[in-house]
Amino acid sequence: MTRRQMARWQRERQRRRLIVVLGAVAVLLVLAIPAFGYYKTIISPRRAMVVRVYDTTYRMGDYVKLLRASQALSGGQMDLSLAPFQLVQTLEDNELVYYGAPRIGVTVTRQEIDDEVRNRMLPPPGEGETPTPQQLDKEFQENYRQYLNATKLSESDHRRLVERDLLRDKVRERLGQNVPAVAEQVHLQAVLTADEDTARNAAERLKNGEDIAALTAEMTPTQAQSEFQQADPHDVRGKKGDLGWVPERIFSDWDAIIFELDPGALSDPVGTAEGFYILRVVEKEPARTIDEANREILKDRALDDWLLEERRVARDAGELARAFDSEKYQWVIEELGQIRR
Repeated sequence: MTRRQMARWQRERQRRRLIVVLGAVAVLLVLAIPAFGYYKTIISPRRAMVVRVYDTTYRMGDYVKLLRASQALSGGQMDLSLAPFQLVQTLEDNELVYYGAPRIGVTVTRQEIDDEVRNRMLPPPGEGETPTPQQLDKEFQENYRQYLNATKLSESDHRRLVERDLLRDKVRERLGQNVPAVAEQVHLQAVLTADEDTARNAAERLKNGEDIAALTAEMTPTQAQSEFQQADPHDVRGKKGDLGWVPERIFSDWDAIIFELDPGALSDPVGTAEGFYILRVVEKEPARTIDEANREILKDRALDDWLLEERRVARDAGELARAFDSEKYQWVIEELGQIRR
């Protein structure tokens, strides 16, 4: 082979090698485009963070699994305009409880979790029924299996949820020990109206001695009559305008008004999301026993206050993060199959 032939052969060899390399690159690009699309639309979103509290991170994959479980338990009747956002808040609150509970001496044992899991899966026996332990165990196992199949949760997922629920209840009860048994209270009445002019008219009629129950029946808008989602959140209509004896923080937004009113006095119209109220204090007592229903509400208030402080501490320490926006919400809805293409 002459030198010229050798050079030509080497150039041809390099050209073929380049063609092979370019072909391989083209194949890789063809494969990479759908692979990248799959990663971007399926894998990547599932790994995105939704909530992080200290050492616990919920990613979109975890979040959708829990939301789908809630949807299954609701029989598909879940309100998807609210539930996705409520779940984000619940996950954050649950982890704040989990990390904060030990600091106030609240813990949950493995046996307590076992007992609660079993109790949730076993309905109370019917009247006259006395099932044997073997029958109860068989029923529990079957109900538990069906529950896990329906929700697609693992047993560890379910036990984690039960643990958080128990801790939350225990924290609430511990904080509730500081709720007073006796406090200043007012006997409160209210009329809810659709607008301010109607509220002023109601006040005049009350001043003229009209019955508050009759006015409530006439003026309180029902949900179907109101532009608001919840027309009567305090059940003014059901209680015929009489909200009973209340201490501070039962109607927190009204405390500054009702505890300054003299008995028999009426408030100016009080605007709220659901309409306009006229409030009247019938009586006042400086020290009255708080009834059980109001004590339960005050326990909820105590838990809310505690969570607010726990949230502040975690955020200040850089140990709290939330990332749930409209784009993630849209992805969640599509994952749940609610958007028909």
